Amino acid sequence: MSDAVTRIAATCASPLIQLSCEHASNRMPPGFAWPDADKRLQHQHWAWDPGAAHITRMLAKEFSAPAVVSRFTRLLIDPNRELTSNTLFRDTADGEPVALNTDLSAAERERRVRELYQPYHDAYDEMVAQTDAVVVSVHSFTPVYEGETRYVEVGVLHDQQPDLGIAIRELLQTSYRAMDNEPWDGRGGMMFAPQSHATTHGRRAVEFEIRQDLATDPVWRQQFVKTVSRVLRTVLA
Repeated sequence: MSDAVTRIAATCASPLIQLSCEHASNRMPPGFAWPDADKRLQHQHWAWDPGAAHITRMLAKEFSAPAVVSRFTRLLIDPNRELTSNTLFRDTADGEPVALNTDLSAAERERRVRELYQPYHDAYDEMVAQTDAVVVSVHSFTPVYEGETRYVEVGVLHDQQPDLGIAIRELLQTSYRAMDNEPWDGRGGMMFAPQSHATTHGRRAVEFEIRQDLATDPVWRQQFVKTVSRVLRTVLA
């Protein structure tokens, strides 16, 4: 069992959805440590997606669905980026250098891929291979990003299955400020993990982006899980 990922087993023989959370944790696994210069980032959105893991686990319980949840900060390596991405190892945050990723050696890059990125994706691939359920990834985003206020509450990211994403967004829009491919565009590699594994196994994929001031509110997210569960059951029935 890898220390990089938590696997949640399905308790239903034919689940409607299967889940992932790439940015679930700001944890430093054994063998890694926060440099003093980066401790300013440890509890910020640069390090993880607050609230996303809670929603993922709540949806897994609601649907008796399987899930894979990361156990390392995205600042070590971002599992929602392809290996060739220039943000796989983020080198700046808020205009300041990220010490963790300054002058990374090829050996250190390889170690992070081997110990963190690959075990996460191996678990993901194994999950998706076992069921034909729709792949749903859960993320959260900061209300203000590099000085820009974001008013969208829920983004529905889609890439190769736009009809699925649009149908979900249209129903969510009756309850939330929901938008397609906001605040990131799923067609630009921003939902790499769910879409790549879905494509490999002939599944459909969608990613939720939830504003962090809402995702971290226990009352709000309880209602959101109820609402999005109803929407998913309607669209996927």
